[in-house]
Amino acid sequence: METGEVTIGGFPAKKVSLIALIVLLIHASLNLAGYYQAGYQLVSPLIPREIIDQLATPYLKIAVIGFIVLFIALLLHCFSRYRSAFIISIIGIAVSETYVALTMR
Repeated sequence: METGEVTIGGFPAKKVSLIALIVLLIHASLNLAGYYQAGYQLVSPLIPREIIDQLATPYLKIAVIGFIVLFIALLLHCFSRYRSAFIISIIGIAVSETYVALTMR
């Protein structure tokens, strides 16, 4: 390691930031898949479409917010703001998981 290299927890900041971006991408993609999965699994003449939309909408909101946060973190990563990209990615995941916990009770 070079003496002037930026680190996060002893690891190179660039790699840690990239890992956080990948985790955020997977998180947002799985929430988008959850939205479509809920819509396809609950198709029944006995279940009104409004109920299905009400159950699936939180997943779509989380996915959209996740992709917006991913875009912002990716811009920061591209401009060598690795720590900021890491922090934004982690906060995005934490906030979306908190939103899920609060809305899905």
